[in-house]
Amino acid sequence: MRLIDADVLKQHIDKLPALPDGNFAGNHSALKALINMQPTVQPVIVYCKDCKHKGTKNCVANAWTTIFGFGVKDDFYCGLAERRTNG
Repeated sequence: MRLIDADVLKQHIDKLPALPDGNFAGNHSALKALINMQPTVQPVIVYCKDCKHKGTKNCVANAWTTIFGFGVKDDFYCGLAERRTNG
């Protein structure tokens, strides 16, 4: 399995010619070829210990502490994390 950019794939699919009845049923091989051509996305995981939001009002870990009453460890990560650039 590999991660691909589905938005880019949809843009390519939109360019495929439709069959006379308006569907893409005859283009399965073309769709498979497009999927295979998509670049693999390299995910970037930023842990709390390296996040620029750690300890700020934008920190998801702070919200967990406020809402659920417990904190998270330095190896926690979220989708909003951004790597600190100042060491």
